Amino acid sequence: METKLSFLKNIIFSLIVVIFFMSFLELFLRFIVKIPSHILKNADLEISSQIPGIFAPVQDFVRVDMFKEKLPYRIFINSNGMRGNDFELKKSKDTFRILCLGDSYTFGVYVDQGKTYPEQLESILNENKSGPKFEIINGGVSGYTLSDEYDYYKNKLHNLDPDFVIVGFVMNDVSDYSRPISSWQSQQKNAKYWAERKYTAFVRNLLIDTSIYNGGRILLAYMKVKGGKSETTPNEYKYNIINDEYNSNTTELWNKYFKTLTKFKKDLDEKGIGFLLMIFPVYAQIHENATVHPQEYLVRRCSEIGVGTLDLTSKFREYSINGKKLFNMPIEDHPTSEGYSVTAKAIKKYLSDSKVISNINDIN
Repeated sequence: METKLSFLKNIIFSLIVVIFFMSFLELFLRFIVKIPSHILKNADLEISSQIPGIFAPVQDFVRVDMFKEKLPYRIFINSNGMRGNDFELKKSKDTFRILCLGDSYTFGVYVDQGKTYPEQLESILNENKSGPKFEIINGGVSGYTLSDEYDYYKNKLHNLDPDFVIVGFVMNDVSDYSRPISSWQSQQKNAKYWAERKYTAFVRNLLIDTSIYNGGRILLAYMKVKGGKSETTPNEYKYNIINDEYNSNTTELWNKYFKTLTKFKKDLDEKGIGFLLMIFPVYAQIHENATVHPQEYLVRRCSEIGVGTLDLTSKFREYSINGKKLFNMPIEDHPTSEGYSVTAKAIKKYLSDSKVISNINDIN
């Protein structure tokens, strides 16, 4: 009896020690190392089949990047699993719906809720109360390139019945075609993996909002990069298309991009949906006189396949000269809320000038 009691006491004492240690480690990682305790969560396989978005519905938190503490930003994911305000899945008859696709530039990392370009575009388009109602849906997902956006649209977002689709282009979109597995495929693979391991997934869901869990993810990602096992594109290739001379590998990646773009345009044309490729500049092109050859090449080839383009480079340069801070540099190279304001105004002008929609006033 005494042996059993002693064994039970040892178990209880060990549990107390473990709990104390884990609590101390969590506090240390959260407040000293500053590892975030909240991450943006994707929906599981069951929920994902019921909503158009890929994120777990109804998330509302302030994201703080441990490497960029000076750029906290609030994220709200609506009931449809997408960033931004809620909307009805069935479009009303008096609504002109625009679907915005892209990567982190479209999602709007490092800017607060309401400051992304889709949300700012919706606000300025709806300033004219006598015109139609405009609904702008943010389908941006960090890390996506055109093939991911096309798969996302084909598998989920086409049911939203958009009248117009805007795809954002950023310089790494072409080099991202060198990935061995796309972000979309990776997400579907992960969702299936956790769906087949419900008990493990339950424990994971309990831990997912802790600094211990997220610190482990950061460490694992670091080890993959150091070991050459990362599925993401190496940093040295991120902006390799900002070159006047393209090698055979870069040309092959460009051709893959345009092959997807042609398919996407064809699908939308068959449904009578308008399409625009919006081209974001990078910081170096606005402030360091880097070449704009990629934009020129992109616009020329898009013209050959009938894809409309909006190159934001000239607008960003114009507003930058006027003292606007359009990028989060030197901390981060994504646009600021002012950068997204310039973007929204340029899109509105494009939609007006090209007669895509009427009854809107030009904003210069």
